[in-house]
Amino acid sequence: MFSLKKKAKTKKDIKKEYRDFIAQSVEDGSFFKDSFEWYSFYYLKSVCDRSWLVIIISINAVILYILLLMAEDSFPLVRKVPIVINEKDSVNLIPIISSLKESASDTNLEEPIIKLLLIKYLKDREEYDFEKMTTKDLGKKFDIIKNNSSAAEFRKFRLSLDLDNPKSPIKYFGQDINKEVKVISFSFNKKKNDDFISKARKFMTVEVPKSADIRYQLITDYGDKKTVDNYLARIEFKFPYINQENINKDLNFIVTSYDLFTINKK
Repeated sequence: MFSLKKKAKTKKDIKKEYRDFIAQSVEDGSFFKDSFEWYSFYYLKSVCDRSWLVIIISINAVILYILLLMAEDSFPLVRKVPIVINEKDSVNLIPIISSLKESASDTNLEEPIIKLLLIKYLKDREEYDFEKMTTKDLGKKFDIIKNNSSAAEFRKFRLSLDLDNPKSPIKYFGQDINKEVKVISFSFNKKKNDDFISKARKFMTVEVPKSADIRYQLITDYGDKKTVDNYLARIEFKFPYINQENINKDLNFIVTSYDLFTINKK
């Protein structure tokens, strides 16, 4: 019985077989095709894959950044937003006592305060800036005059601003016109007491003035021209005597009468 054994290939046979395979591949063109595919797989395809990878990562990074911004804007879900409510506080429109510089004259403590309050009242009542004034500013002016006037005097002031009044300053509302007060002189109207009893009473008690005269100029600026009118305001008022009991309280300053007189230049 005979056994067949496969003859082992020698190195010479392997090299010859490899050369034959290469020669056949070159002849039918598959050698160059396989070489190009091998080159493309190891060198070209890897570069393209990396380029696509960079582009995809960049797009994902932009999308992630946008999502983070949207998430940041969404939180907190509940926000505490302060809401400003405009509320009128008429207490702030009532004058209070403030420290004044000591005077060397023989006037009492009340007179400098009254003078300050009367001049402020005069300017609050007569000065206007119609170009910048709003309905809110006009309402504030009404509140100031109301808080510092008697009911009858406030009614008189309100009628003076009525549109039916031909001299009403409200007709200039919204125009480039403003009125400014320039005080010329100020004097209290005091009674002269010549008898002995009146002088003794004045020496023992503090007499608070009840009336004052203010001479002032009303300068009206119409934009292209200015006019100056001279007036005398005679104001009667009520003002309490200041003592230790009411020095830290609101002043009960009330104008009871307000009369204007035109002063003609000679």
